[in-house]
Amino acid sequence: MREDFSAATKETIAGRAGYQCSVPYCRRTTIGPGASAAETASVGVAAHIYGASPGGPRGSGQLASEELRHPSNGIWLCADHARLVDTNEGKAFPPSLLISWKGLAEAAATAGRDRSGHHSFCWLHRMKILDSTVLVAGSELRFGKVTLLRGANGTGKTSLLQWIAGTFDSTHLAKWMSARSDRDHVVFDLEVFVPEQQRIAVRLQAERAEYFLDAVPVAATPIPMAVVFLSSERMERNDEDDVTVVARALNVAPLRVANVVHNLGVVVDGYVAKAQCLGPIGQSRLMLSLRGSSRFASIFGHSAGERECALIEIAMALAESYSRHSPTLLLIDYGRAPLDDERLDRYANALQDDRYPFQTIFAWADQTDGVKWSGWESISLCGYPPDTRVSQD
Repeated sequence: MREDFSAATKETIAGRAGYQCSVPYCRRTTIGPGASAAETASVGVAAHIYGASPGGPRGSGQLASEELRHPSNGIWLCADHARLVDTNEGKAFPPSLLISWKGLAEAAATAGRDRSGHHSFCWLHRMKILDSTVLVAGSELRFGKVTLLRGANGTGKTSLLQWIAGTFDSTHLAKWMSARSDRDHVVFDLEVFVPEQQRIAVRLQAERAEYFLDAVPVAATPIPMAVVFLSSERMERNDEDDVTVVARALNVAPLRVANVVHNLGVVVDGYVAKAQCLGPIGQSRLMLSLRGSSRFASIFGHSAGERECALIEIAMALAESYSRHSPTLLLIDYGRAPLDDERLDRYANALQDDRYPFQTIFAWADQTDGVKWSGWESISLCGYPPDTRVSQD
């Protein structure tokens, strides 16, 4: 049975896209005057992101019938692109890409409606490595709303996240801007939509970072992207108070952690039920209780797995706070696998939710296939520098 959209749902999908094709390099207007003065004519189609029927293009995404019929599972396309995205079972247009395009189209429609032209949107679409000492030149990565970056320790996951973060905040490039030989350099570019398409190129060499926007040299990337970068490498305690340690893991000031702690407990499908900072910064304890437990203890009084969940939810709360006012990117870097498949899958699905209007890249050392990966972009790094290769289905 097909799970077709109702007429009202089609109108909602079309209206949210401004009646323009959601393919960013098309943007064709799909509605206009009809044959008579009382008619309109449309060449638009409300296409399914996940298939409308069993065995359809892109599969069902394990969605229930009502979810397959919901406006969130629809993207507005011109008739030509509606046919194209379903060609060859939709393999060239995965759900993560269509979800990205849907978000871009709705952001563009919002910006066009707002006379001030103000919008808070930036979407990482594609990264190309032109030259590096880590990945093979010519490697390309495609990003979705949530992207899983998998590979063994030492394959280059952290380097990639540092380059991406450093595109918008050069402090993340400290390692790459130290004294280095002339042959030890990195050149890459990022294709982004803001919502119009732009290309940012970055060249790192001999203590210099050079930026180019659409091939024009700039002092720094002018796109105001906020970056939240959680790294397990920065989680050493060193006899410091709880908030200071967590802040270092997130590369932010301790006050920012203290200010978002009260938002824990409302994370979609999260594990933290309650959180509170006790004592001044420098002597603080970050107290947590988990769902289904009455135990209220310091974050370091919980198990390693529980602590990692709390850190991820603090990062999510911080990114959500930033995203209310600025395009935001959440990067989570773990050199090991601190979460079981069920917990990781829960975070994957939560981060796909519209209540988190930012992109996430999750670097993961585990190669398990126990997670459903519904809606994820999944990228694997194979081999070791300087010959690491990218594999992406």
